[in-house]
This record gives sequence, C-alpha cells and structure tokens, in this order.
Amino acid sequence: MLCWILGVSYLNAQESEVDLVLNEYIRTKEAQQKKELSMSEFRYEPGALKFPSFVGYQRKEQYLYSFGESPIPSLELVVLAIDSGKIHYDIELLYNFKGELIFCRENQNNPDFKFTELRIFFKEEKLLRFYEGNAIITSSLLFHQEKLKFIQATAKSLYDKFTGYARFLKMKP
Repeated sequence: MLCWILGVSYLNAQESEVDLVLNEYIRTKEAQQKKELSMSEFRYEPGALKFPSFVGYQRKEQYLYSFGESPIPSLELVVLAIDSGKIHYDIELLYNFKGELIFCRENQNNPDFKFTELRIFFKEEKLLRFYEGNAIITSSLLFHQEKLKFIQATAKSLYDKFTGYARFLKMKP
C-alpha cells in the first residue's frame, strides 16, 4: 500500500512539473505571437551546392530571446524547420533562464519513423517525461535513448551557437 501511495505521489509531482513546463511553453509562444521577444533567424538554402543526397534541402533556425540584467540576451526558444525533399521536420526547443533545455516538441513526416510527434520534458537536464504522440514512453528502447542524446546535444549546440553570436555581436535591446 505504501509503495502505491508513494508511486501516486511521485506521478502527481511529475505531472505538476510537466504542467509548469507546459505553462512556460504557452507563455513563450504567446510572447512570440505578440512580438514581445526578439528574434534572429538563420537560413540554409544550399541551392548552388550539388549534393545528390541533399536535393531540396533547406533549414531555418529561429532564435527567440529576451533581454534582462545580463549583458547577454536570454535564449528562450529555438524553432527549427528542416525540409529535405518530401520530408519535413518542425522542432522547438524551450530553455529555462539558466540555459537548460526544459522542453522539446518535434513533428515530422519521415516514413522511416513510427511517430509523427514527440514531446519531451526535462528538469535540471534530466528526462522528466517522454511522449510519443499521446503515449507516455516508459521503456528504454535504444531508439528513445539515441533520440534523447541527439535532442540534448542539438539543444546544447544551438544554445552555444546563439550565445557565441550574442557575445560577438554584443547584442543589446
């Protein structure tokens, strides 16, 4: 009985953490729509490059950030749109004020994958909850482990890229 109570208590605590992250995501998306966040955008359109495996490859990175007390702006959200032929990826990476990844949402239409949407929640750089569609993933399949590593490495790389540019450009409001 005690294990059941502790398990329910843990799930409720985890659910409230997920709710906090979702509220932050909604707040950030609303701020984006109201144009309360600054945005920088990078586009990769290698039309002149002749790589047979990258026909029609395009990538857009949007960095949404705000200014606070720090001389470096605070990155809040990165939105990636990747098109490669008929395959399309939309990925959003949400960061907290410490620059830690707290949420990832990925939509894609790659027929090699069995999912169309992933939602991954983090707390203090550790996995909090992993959704594939509406299903909560509790297994540790190699695919999910590799996906987590890839998402975390991508998020860190994009965060470092943004802060490097921000320092170099001495970005100010």
